[in-house]
Amino acid sequence: MPLTNDGMVPTFGIGGQAQAWGGYRIVPKAVEPALEGWILSELARPSAAQKGGFLSDLFQMPPHKLEQELIRKQQVFDFHPQIIWRNSSVASLGTFLFARISTVIITDNEDVTQDAGNIEPPWFMAAMAAALAPLRAALDTNSALLKKVDRRSAIIFNENRTGGSDERFEIVLFPNYEDPTLPPHNLPPLTSRAAIAGLTEMQKRAYYIGYFPGGRARNEEREASIYVAIGVRMVL
Repeated sequence: MPLTNDGMVPTFGIGGQAQAWGGYRIVPKAVEPALEGWILSELARPSAAQKGGFLSDLFQMPPHKLEQELIRKQQVFDFHPQIIWRNSSVASLGTFLFARISTVIITDNEDVTQDAGNIEPPWFMAAMAAALAPLRAALDTNSALLKKVDRRSAIIFNENRTGGSDERFEIVLFPNYEDPTLPPHNLPPLTSRAAIAGLTEMQKRAYYIGYFPGGRARNEEREASIYVAIGVRMVL
């Protein structure tokens, strides 16, 4: 539903009245007469006005504050304010009113109708993606740092092996932090000298390219280069 910037004085849209906060005009949908009467009677109670009751607070909030409050109340009522609920699990009239007000105020401003059922509005996924973007960026940064630490610690571990034939090595990530044993590489894990010796020429070439991008080495030099890359002393 379109919004217009006409500088109206805030009034709630019950009884066919239009509502505007901060210059934004909202044309409400019809409210059931019985519910409308109950809402008006609640608003007329002195306690609602004097004490800033739940209903009074909702009707006086600007849109951005109202949406924040409804989302906060979601955790209390286990109710999603951007979704129109029509099921019978509503526990009380207060919860039902909360759901109905959410529908009237918020979803009227989106391309959502009562026929939408329990489907989020079109903007919801994009809004969630935008809200989570900083968290995803932080996680990506932490993941890159952890891979860097993992690669370096594996090399240090391998450097401290004494040269025994039965020693186990740690898998060393490629410089781009890809795991050579996982797709798209799917190479055998280099966890022992026997594993390195058992590589085919094609696998040695793949490992060499992974550890030394753009490098050039003859076939007989690749195995020695792999030992260097993973921090293992080659036993002649």
